[in-house]
Amino acid sequence: MVTVEQIRERARKIAQRQGCPPEREKDHWEEAKKELEVEESARRADIMAASYLMHGH
Repeated sequence: MVTVEQIRERARKIAQRQGCPPEREKDHWEEAKKELEVEESARRADIMAASYLMHGH
């Protein structure tokens, strides 16, 4: 599960990447949340695939 702190930190990074001041992080929360959810989903898929392969299926 994605935490508020993870979203906040990612939003700061996005704001910085786009040249915005750090206090504009809230403008990027939705984008940050989406990025983190995609990454978490990919991690879960990798774990499931590895588990599947480890058990010889």
